[in-house]
Amino acid sequence: NSSVPKFAEYVPGPKQDLFHGLRYIADVYAFFGAWRSGKSLSGCREVTEHCMTYPGAEALIGRSTFADLRATTLPMFLDFTPDSIIADYNKSEHLLTYVNGSRVRFTGFDRFRKFGSLNLSFVWIEEAADGVAKRIFEALNGRLSLAHVGERKIFLTSNNDTRACWLCEDFVQGAIPHPTEPDVLINPKNGFASVQLATLENLKHLPPAYIENCRKSL
Repeated sequence: NSSVPKFAEYVPGPKQDLFHGLRYIADVYAFFGAWRSGKSLSGCREVTEHCMTYPGAEALIGRSTFADLRATTLPMFLDFTPDSIIADYNKSEHLLTYVNGSRVRFTGFDRFRKFGSLNLSFVWIEEAADGVAKRIFEALNGRLSLAHVGERKIFLTSNNDTRACWLCEDFVQGAIPHPTEPDVLINPKNGFASVQLATLENLKHLPPAYIENCRKSL
């Protein structure tokens, strides 16, 4: 897909840049945004950066079902990742191995019982408001136990409609602005951090006339 930039070509916007900085202030963080706001592309960058920074890292990317992941995030991630840093991609195991020994597994969270034996350093829950139960998040957070990697984090990307799910309570309710970055919200009860992004703030990664065509279809 020629519209997906490669890792080295990715240039974050201001809100995306704030999101990428959340890993330095929180162990659990989230990026909430409207449709086509660049959440998934930012997630691809987060995982790639982690895996290339820490040799031998073990990352996991998943959505509520593997069918959803295979139709959306998986092909984007493979397009985003340069061939030069991939040692192997096992399609049957849904496992990508980098040249430095780091690995990324792709899964659906409908396979909940398969997480018990994982020893992870990084987790991305994609479209968390779309049917991902809190028990999945808690189970995966408990699998961040890979001792030799210097960073163990879990992050979520989701649309802005978090009012009817656990994301609102854990990330939004009672959250306060970060003292130096008011667009970053911190929930004082658990330390979870989040940033919100609108579609119009992601114009640099959208096709020409995308917004105008959307308006015409309304």
